[in-house]
Amino acid sequence: MGSSSSSLTIELDRNPPLYYGGELLKGAVRLQPDDVQFNAKELSLKVEGKTVGNDLVQHTALIGVDYTNIEVKECIFFKKHIILAKPTPGEDKFLVSKNQNTWTFEIELPTYAPPTFSLLQNLYQYQHQPAVHFIVETNLKKSFSSLTNKKAILFRPSVFIKTRTPASWSIINRQMIQLNIHIPQGIAYVSGEIINGIIEFNNPRHIRIKRIECKVLQTLIVGYGSYRSSIVKFNVPKISDTNEESRKEIFQIQLPQDLPPSYNYSPNEQSQHKATIVEYSLSFMVRVIGILSDIEVVKPLLIGTNPCKHEENGTIILKDKRPPKQLPPISTQQSIDKTTATIPLITKEHSSQTREYNNYGTNIILKNET
Repeated sequence: MGSSSSSLTIELDRNPPLYYGGELLKGAVRLQPDDVQFNAKELSLKVEGKTVGNDLVQHTALIGVDYTNIEVKECIFFKKHIILAKPTPGEDKFLVSKNQNTWTFEIELPTYAPPTFSLLQNLYQYQHQPAVHFIVETNLKKSFSSLTNKKAILFRPSVFIKTRTPASWSIINRQMIQLNIHIPQGIAYVSGEIINGIIEFNNPRHIRIKRIECKVLQTLIVGYGSYRSSIVKFNVPKISDTNEESRKEIFQIQLPQDLPPSYNYSPNEQSQHKATIVEYSLSFMVRVIGILSDIEVVKPLLIGTNPCKHEENGTIILKDKRPPKQLPPISTQQSIDKTTATIPLITKEHSSQTREYNNYGTNIILKNET
């Protein structure tokens, strides 16, 4: 018994389905049978976290020569499987009726795991670009067939911003054009925030400056596969085709919503899972007339997670929506300010470490927390 048009669905307690490390994934599996009742063998549900990326695979040719090839590989780094319904002992099937068609579930998500991201809108499509997926799947086994349903969730590990200190950079090119950049709130933000800053140049030789390009770069790495793109790109307003001796302008960078946080997932050496890294950087490029005269400044940018509260209806409300601070006057002197933030790193001991970003370079110092 049982119609092939019966449907099996997954309903989660949040919309959008955004979950943080260590939280409970709650929901219900609902069956809508067309028949009054039918027999089933098992109803199960599983949650899988997996990475998709390039890996080096060794092969042996027919002539006995070994060679290495880059292939797309999926690795499951998290998996939990539960049985929602099964036959009583001594039976090989159980009866499903319209009066009993809902099963609730709770599954604890991992504390340390990479955030989900994908370059394609269809999360189930085979892809060569790096990606991280969390998939909830339910399966109802019947005598000669089965019903299956999948749903993707957004997973975010907790990356807390501990301090925000101003960041300033200064650089001079071969034509003596000096570029000064000042960001009062530093280089640590959450998705959807606005980066306020001041950019200034000193141009004593009156060289023509075409424009100043600003970008926010995102780098996604899984194993040996990587992808880098500009998620924000614009020209600084009011600076275009000028040979002024000096100029100072205010700029704003609107960060996109729902960015995966900065994260470095590094399994131990014995694990088959590959390192998964999410990184961001700020890029300023001054386009100048002349050969090899352009000025480029690239600095690391930390994206953290925003504390949220979840209402009973599943709506997510951000707790912290602070207005932008007033911009102080810029100083042309260089400063050695640092922004420190805690980023969980998966190591052999699953310990938490601190990344310290030096605003003068892209080097990152790792320190164990005590």
